[in-house]
Amino acid sequence: MNKTTTCFSDEEIQEIEEFKDATLAMTVDGKELICFSILYDLIQKRTELRDISRTELVKSYAQLKGVKDTFASFDFCRYNHLGMHRKQI
Repeated sequence: MNKTTTCFSDEEIQEIEEFKDATLAMTVDGKELICFSILYDLIQKRTELRDISRTELVKSYAQLKGVKDTFASFDFCRYNHLGMHRKQI
């Protein structure tokens, strides 16, 4: 079993692929969002870690941290898509 298999479930890999596809050519503050493409390429063994520049790794880390912080601020369990409290549904 390789290390990426133990790090990510099939569902998580699918989610990373979906984020990669959804963010192709997307920019934030004029900077291209590359973190999901790099992560997915590493998981799929399309690239090796040693082939990615330090600048790209730092940029990817910062982007993933930003995404994590953004999603952590959402309250997914409390509200549905209509903004109603789940207990009211």
